[in-house]
Amino acid sequence: MKKKAFTLIELLIVVAIIAILAAIAVPNFLEAQTRSKVSRAKADMRSLTTALESYMVDQNQYPYKALNYPIRNINTDAPWNIRLIPITTPVSYMSSLPRDPFRHQVAGTSAPGYSDNPIYTTFIYQRSDLRVSGAIVLPEGRSAYLINSAGPDNNVASDSYWSISELEAFERMNIRTSPQRYDPTNGTLSPGDIYRYGPGGEVR
Repeated sequence: MKKKAFTLIELLIVVAIIAILAAIAVPNFLEAQTRSKVSRAKADMRSLTTALESYMVDQNQYPYKALNYPIRNINTDAPWNIRLIPITTPVSYMSSLPRDPFRHQVAGTSAPGYSDNPIYTTFIYQRSDLRVSGAIVLPEGRSAYLINSAGPDNNVASDSYWSISELEAFERMNIRTSPQRYDPTNGTLSPGDIYRYGPGGEVR
């Protein structure tokens, strides 16, 4: 009795079809995953904005450090992961602080590594009146703040405050080594950070 079996050609055709389907499906899955993370980052930043505005109503200023965290002078700020602790305690404007869905590159290295250190997994928050020494003076004044996400390139542009006018100036000059805004029209993996400005919580 003659046994029936697949020929080598038939197996190769099946493997080729599977490979073609995978080549189509995997990029689409990654694109959907990136779009989902962008949406989540914007939603979490919107929630942070609501908590910050509530804090502002009660305290007449936006938070900038953990309670009792030592600040030597106005040019020395608290680490990223504790800057927003005042909106969770002692008054709970938020029950917990959301994490940036995009992983941050390890600070101070040129290697494409990433860090799970809490300092590098949070959204970056900065008040415009507490920028690092030598930074450009901004017209927004004391009442302005910034929240930003690393974006799909997983690279935080800077921990200092960049106003929308500064970012637009960089873009006009086409300076690619300077901070950029994330723009999905250049592809979902476009470089740049996702910025949210306050008061008002404008997403850029």
